[in-house]
Amino acid sequence: MVAAKPLVASACLALLFASAALADDPTVRIRPADQDWAARSLLKMLDFGVGWRGGRTPSRKVTSPSCPGFHPKVSDLVVTGHANASFTNPRAGVQVSLDVQVMRSVDDVRTDFGRTIRPGLADCLEYQFKQGTRNLIGVTVKRLDVPAVGGVTAAYRATLLVRTNGRTATVLSDFLFFGHSRLEYSLNVVASARYRQQLVPFESDMARILVKRASRPE
Repeated sequence: MVAAKPLVASACLALLFASAALADDPTVRIRPADQDWAARSLLKMLDFGVGWRGGRTPSRKVTSPSCPGFHPKVSDLVVTGHANASFTNPRAGVQVSLDVQVMRSVDDVRTDFGRTIRPGLADCLEYQFKQGTRNLIGVTVKRLDVPAVGGVTAAYRATLLVRTNGRTATVLSDFLFFGHSRLEYSLNVVASARYRQQLVPFESDMARILVKRASRPE
């Protein structure tokens, strides 16, 4: 799972938003203090229980999505800090990816959110899954109801039917986007459909941990 633009697909699978020919990429101007803030605002191993492994991963290039009919403007928005982390539970087959970006201002966070959390986003996510997911039989993406966290919150659930080891399996890929102060978070959780009822409570707990950890005087 990799970063893309601020907010929209920062924690999507690597296949998503790989094509950026029509993308309007954000401006990146890293500030040391904000870079440190982003790094301190990540999830850590202490947030997970037995059986988990992972931690901070190298930051990836910040780009915007490119989908037919969906090209949100982001070049006027400025990213001043950026950090990533990834965690897996091999036994359960669950993966968590997190992208944290510090924006130039609180207004940039709200502007980005307003431009990207639109009806076309679900179609864009579905399109990108269809373009790059191996052994994909079908996929649907819908808005997901989650408790509000931070100043702005939105979530989507992709339900994928994939062919693996000669069998058809249902995999869920949840995307939780939220903002707190100048921070934008993109949390992606991928798991078997058998964990359907547990995912939103788990994701909400992670989001509350992140908001509490990131709080600092501005």
